[in-house]
Amino acid sequence: MGNVFREVRIELGGEEYWFTPSNKFLRRIDAGLAPQTLLGVVGTMDGKNVPLPALAYVISEMVKEGGGTADEDEVLASLYDDLLNNGGEGIGPLVQTLGDCITPPGASEKNLPAPAKTGGRKKPQRK
Repeated sequence: MGNVFREVRIELGGEEYWFTPSNKFLRRIDAGLAPQTLLGVVGTMDGKNVPLPALAYVISEMVKEGGGTADEDEVLASLYDDLLNNGGEGIGPLVQTLGDCITPPGASEKNLPAPAKTGGRKKPQRK
């Protein structure tokens, strides 16, 4: 049986942290987000609606899992700072890392984009 999780890299404050998520880790995240879940939080993110307090908690736990130390409130302050002074450009990679944690290895290879349509005829429109 293959690995359920892949090694993930998170960068925060100019430092890189590597870890391989586990079911135990994800359950701990879910417990900390209760009554929400990690999948529920990710499901609410649409590029404009990112729940920063929940994201700060998850990021701080990821950094700890990678061997670093991170204060949840300091992470939240840095997210707000990025949003106000950088247009939120630094938040996207963190959200991507969150997605990497919950996506099995090889998932992107299994779900290739659909090929572009070519050749077909358009049906004439009725007037």
